[in-house]
Amino acid sequence: MNNTVRQVVITVVVVLVAFLALQSVVQSFKVQGESMEPTFESGEFLMVDKVTYHFRDPHRGDVVIFYRNPTELYIKRIIGEPGDTVSFKNGKAYIDGVLLEEDPQMRTTNGVTAEVPEGEYYVLGDNRINSRDSRQGWTITEEDIVGRVWMRYWPVGHIGFPSAYSATLE
Repeated sequence: MNNTVRQVVITVVVVLVAFLALQSVVQSFKVQGESMEPTFESGEFLMVDKVTYHFRDPHRGDVVIFYRNPTELYIKRIIGEPGDTVSFKNGKAYIDGVLLEEDPQMRTTNGVTAEVPEGEYYVLGDNRINSRDSRQGWTITEEDIVGRVWMRYWPVGHIGFPSAYSATLE
């Protein structure tokens, strides 16, 4: 095998190995629908960090990509952690009876109260009026989670790291 052919083969192998390694670290995700507006708009492309949750548990406020069924990926924000009681009054979310301090645009429906089972998470869309989420009676497990949203890379005018979300209990 001559030098040029060997270099091409080595280059192809290196690119293939790098591509496969990258797939285990990050994944691209296209937002579809209005459930995460105004944070993320339909048609935007995000990079999902698939590594962080190997080193720490998901936290309240994290935006995660997860499987709700074997073929469909969803994007929502973690509101309730394992063992929490999530309830809603006057358009606001409460965790164990304590007001969840959120962006004022994130108002929700009233009347739902849910106990979050151990090992599971309660998730909501940021556009609470237009989101099918844990208020419909389901939660997600850590195994359902593909990863957390890391950065937005399309459209060009919106490239960047989403600002930190402050979901704190008062």
